[in-house]
Amino acid sequence: MEFLGGDIDCRIWSSLPEARIRALGEMVNVGGVCMEVYSVSVRRDAITIVGRLSARALDYREHERSGRAQIASGGAPSFHLTWSSLLQPSGVLGFIVLRRPVVLTGGAWSPQEPARVALEVSRRSCEPLEMFIGPACCVLCNGDIAPERLAALPDVRTCVNCQRQRETAASRSRNGKNAYA
Repeated sequence: MEFLGGDIDCRIWSSLPEARIRALGEMVNVGGVCMEVYSVSVRRDAITIVGRLSARALDYREHERSGRAQIASGGAPSFHLTWSSLLQPSGVLGFIVLRRPVVLTGGAWSPQEPARVALEVSRRSCEPLEMFIGPACCVLCNGDIAPERLAALPDVRTCVNCQRQRETAASRSRNGKNAYA
């Protein structure tokens, strides 16, 4: 089954523990990597999946710079989840099996282990569907955006900490100081 018109194979299981076992079994069979999924953002042209991944799962790092840590996979991923995780999301939504190689394509790797990373998958569907499953995640650090912030600013895409850093950097550059000093 295709997941929301994206290039993702979707498999629905009766419980999250069963989804985890099935994802780990597939990971072993294909020689891939398993990532816990915490958030899914659906846009017209892409699906962004945010989850936790260990640095050991990376095959190499293409770029490393500031911003959102993004990964790419060597083939179409498989998403193992439950109906209840879609209808009443909380905590882990499911598990993505990534095909090798798994590459850091953007952003900086977090010193936290495992780190929060984003996987973007294109959508073939032309439906103008835009939604979040699970918490909305910051486009700079992949951290959760507080529900109160989203209620006040529905189109916001950064968490409070990243927005403060942006504003501080902008203020310093306006005042003629090096923003990163």
